[in-house]
Amino acid sequence: MKYSIGLDIGTTSIGWAIIDEDNKRIEKVGVRIFEKPENPKDGKSLSETRRTARSTRRRLKRRRQRLNFIKKFFRDNNLLTKEQIEELLRPENKLNPYKIREKALNEKISNEELFISLYHIAKRRGYKSNRKSAEEKDKEGSKVLSAISKNEKLLKEYKTVASALNSNEKFIAHKRNKAEDYSNSFVRANFEDEAKLILKTQKEFGLNLSDEKINFLLFGNEKEGNFNGIFSQRPFMTSELIMKMRGKCSLEKSELRAPKASYSFEMFRLAENLAHLRVVINNEERSLTEEEISKVIEKAKDIKVLKYQHIREVLGYKKDENFSFPANMIRGEIKKDSKNNGEENKFGELSFYHKVKTALSNTPEDWQKVCDDNYRMLDELGEILSCNKDDESLRKEISKLGLSEKAVEVLMTINVSGFGHLSFKALRKIFPFLLKGDIYSDALKNAGYDVKQQLSGDKNKLPPLSKEDSAQITNPVVKRAVSQTIKVVNAIIREYGAPYQIKIEAASDLAKNFKERKKIKKAQDENASYNERIKERLQNEFNVPSPTGLQITKFKLYEQQNGKCAYSGKRLVLENLFSNEHYAEIDHIIPFSRCGNDSLINKVLVLTEENRQKGNLTPFEAWGADESRWAEYEARVNSMNLPFRKKGRLLAKVPPKEDWNSRALNDTRYISKFLGRYLRKNLKFAKFDNENPAQRVIVPNGSITSYLRRVWRVGSKNREENNLHHATDACVIAAIDQNVIQKISRLNKYFELFKYSAEDEVVDKITGEISSRADFEQTFEDIEPWKDFGKEVRKRTAHYESPIELHNELIGLENYDEDFRNRTTPIFVSRMPKRSGKGNINKETIRSPKIVEGYVDSKEKPVIARKQRIRLTSVDLKTLYDSPVRETDPVLYEILKVRLNEFGDKPEKAFGDPSNPVYKPTKNGSQGNIVRSIKVYDTLNSKSGFLINKGKAFVNNGDTIRLDVFKRKNYKGEFEYYFSPIYVHLLNAKKVEILPTPNGRSAAEKADFNKIRDENGKIFATEENGFVKQFSLYPNDYVRIYAGNRIVEGYYVKYGITDGTLNLMNHDQTSKDNLSLKHIGRGTITFIERYDISVLGDNYRWI
Repeated sequence: MKYSIGLDIGTTSIGWAIIDEDNKRIEKVGVRIFEKPENPKDGKSLSETRRTARSTRRRLKRRRQRLNFIKKFFRDNNLLTKEQIEELLRPENKLNPYKIREKALNEKISNEELFISLYHIAKRRGYKSNRKSAEEKDKEGSKVLSAISKNEKLLKEYKTVASALNSNEKFIAHKRNKAEDYSNSFVRANFEDEAKLILKTQKEFGLNLSDEKINFLLFGNEKEGNFNGIFSQRPFMTSELIMKMRGKCSLEKSELRAPKASYSFEMFRLAENLAHLRVVINNEERSLTEEEISKVIEKAKDIKVLKYQHIREVLGYKKDENFSFPANMIRGEIKKDSKNNGEENKFGELSFYHKVKTALSNTPEDWQKVCDDNYRMLDELGEILSCNKDDESLRKEISKLGLSEKAVEVLMTINVSGFGHLSFKALRKIFPFLLKGDIYSDALKNAGYDVKQQLSGDKNKLPPLSKEDSAQITNPVVKRAVSQTIKVVNAIIREYGAPYQIKIEAASDLAKNFKERKKIKKAQDENASYNERIKERLQNEFNVPSPTGLQITKFKLYEQQNGKCAYSGKRLVLENLFSNEHYAEIDHIIPFSRCGNDSLINKVLVLTEENRQKGNLTPFEAWGADESRWAEYEARVNSMNLPFRKKGRLLAKVPPKEDWNSRALNDTRYISKFLGRYLRKNLKFAKFDNENPAQRVIVPNGSITSYLRRVWRVGSKNREENNLHHATDACVIAAIDQNVIQKISRLNKYFELFKYSAEDEVVDKITGEISSRADFEQTFEDIEPWKDFGKEVRKRTAHYESPIELHNELIGLENYDEDFRNRTTPIFVSRMPKRSGKGNINKETIRSPKIVEGYVDSKEKPVIARKQRIRLTSVDLKTLYDSPVRETDPVLYEILKVRLNEFGDKPEKAFGDPSNPVYKPTKNGSQGNIVRSIKVYDTLNSKSGFLINKGKAFVNNGDTIRLDVFKRKNYKGEFEYYFSPIYVHLLNAKKVEILPTPNGRSAAEKADFNKIRDENGKIFATEENGFVKQFSLYPNDYVRIYAGNRIVEGYYVKYGITDGTLNLMNHDQTSKDNLSLKHIGRGTITFIERYDISVLGDNYRWI
């Protein structure tokens, strides 16, 4: 079968459609849903929490090892016994280590006091960074270093850190740093000096320790891997480790990849972008010449950020209206108030080049050395800075370059990282050809690289992303979308063989980061809210019962134009806009047939008569010949408060270069181009009539897809209703080709020509071509890819409860024979299962293991409760009432209660002002300490969890990985279902608990459960207890549940351990909101089936 695939790729979805090119019909259509691999609250990596926790665990473990090393040292050298050390470290011993440390500098101290001094220093041993030079530029690091600098000066007045902390008034309030207050910071060297001085002084007073043993105590034995000394420091990142992670060049397989911070890589990247850049001069589009590329590169060496406007200047067209960049060439968001169509956006930069140039600005002779030999030293420097991450090795390696000491010190402050995908050898081979203007693929060929040979292999399916491809995508959201796209395409190929064409549209926000997506979502929400306000006004003020999108746009343009016609300046009567549809119209400033731009930036609201005069011309073509009228029009437009880009269109003497074909069929965003290249590179397409395979991947622009949805009248009005609209979009994308675009362009041209004419033939004033009404009507009739295409899409992408419903709907479609119609199935949305065994073992908060005895809740029901300390800013009246303070400190309780009442029971307002703290009352009436937190009875977090640290602490369960499903015969001999949620810490458990714990209703049932209950009242799912495991349920596994006469089915979302309820969602449902889920209790279930839904969702068993 000759077929095409359409793919609508979003951040969490892929709509796909298969079009049978021979029979002109939709063969199959579907949706794949997946979740973004990021924290939904802040967009951070899902692994960041685990990574941070792991780092904290390592830090605490190493500190524990360090402290245990001191204990062992004192025992091994017969300074103290194990019992003496344990006694010293008991919390009841209120020894002041700061005083002891200062005392040790002037007189003999006991071995106990020496232990306390060194143990205390080891716990808080000061600040040390591997890259102090880089941290000077870091915001938080600079705060620390600033405080350290001040304290270094202060230390000149004192012998040691302890002396300063004991004597200087700066440290009277507190001797340790507080949150985001680093004023008490000292460098580790200060503590090292103090420890050495203490030990030296005590040796003079008779301490029997050799210098060798003291050195071992202070620094361990790093050569033998002992980093447990008081001041031992593991290197953060060694050059050896970086070199292990550094990949090999994709072209020169034996060569290492070049650092991104290098002259060769930065020049390669800039030259590549310039070789691909297109400019429009006198309405002719072209690429840059070799001379022009060289001039732009020299400009980039002079300025830190190269903008599009700089390229215009370098090419000699600073204020020339005949020069422009094609709209799809401007990268980044073009702001609404942009005065030059986005030319102030960044085009590129030589970031590393300028960092080094700036660093060496005070030593020009060093900069000259770096520039000699075609900047080879700049490449060497980039290599050193990328591969070394501590000051010692950086100083050593940079010094080898023969630069001055001053230059070495300033260059060490440059912080860079990362490697490209090519080696220096490959970069230097390819760069000359890019400089000549060759695009990257041509430059590779001319440099002698046989790309086809490198890409040979099995092309019958898409391979997973290679290291090289993966390195080009740093956004994990994009990586997941691409990997799921690969799965969908491969699943289609397995069933249908090689495709004829693949058409892709990537969502506009796909390659955006979390903040950018949030900003886009906010703008969309604001626009939706604005539309709703307009709807209400139209309904209430102008009696428009159901405002259309066209009417809403009219109102928006009316407000934007301050109620005036954009062409004549005449006042528009608002009431007439909606009572007379022929009174005023929305016009495309640059005719839509010529540019394909249907955005608001190309639309104005004008009186119908003015639109009739303009026809299918631009404003200048219509009125530019009349100098006085044009001057008047120009002045009026300039006085209007319109977006700059819209003004530019209204006043353009040469229309912007926006060719329909280039705009519609070539999405220039990076992710779209990446996907297009990846498919062309890795997939073998079916051959028909010896057509060129290079045309087999089409990447249409999103705005064209949106426009075609309207033209073909497909797409749900409420896209939040379900996920099936992704399939609708995929059908539209799959149908887009050159022929469709030409028909749309031709139709709009005819519409513009015949809109105000009753003649059978009209002459195009621009081309002189004669167009007939018959052609117009025929084009209008043939506007769909094939007959009833819109109707077919609407029917195929609707929600159905059974295949029969769909089969009945498809009756009458011309291209559907009975056999095919009866073979079709409704869309069943496939969801990516979550079967990872990774997650947090427990929640971060560590709680008391003690359970409050005899605690009852507000309903006088006994419940498990633990005491938990929380900040006052989280304490409301209800929480306060349910706290021990009410009984243990009634005076404080009343103070807090009064304060909360004063501020309307809003804790943040009541206790959040640091200038108005709460003080603890004292017996003598004096002012006590500031109260920042109180203990409360916590029932919510006291039930589910486990003990840690040998029963000394309680933590709540971490992430739930899966739900294990069991069957067991009840006392009647009938099977019942039971569930056990498996948390991360239970993955390797030998037995798991049934939750909620079954109690039974009748006496016989209670007796049955009591037989298998353990001494703690728990019931475990073991064979001895009669439980038989059926299967495990992971999030997004599909289940069908039989409950008496009911059948409930859906994707598994979560399980309620308090009520034993399974929560499911419909296959095409968009929300996981609790109200929209299906809930089914354990006790009603008679049978459960679990399904493995395929990637395409085509193996679902319909009832």
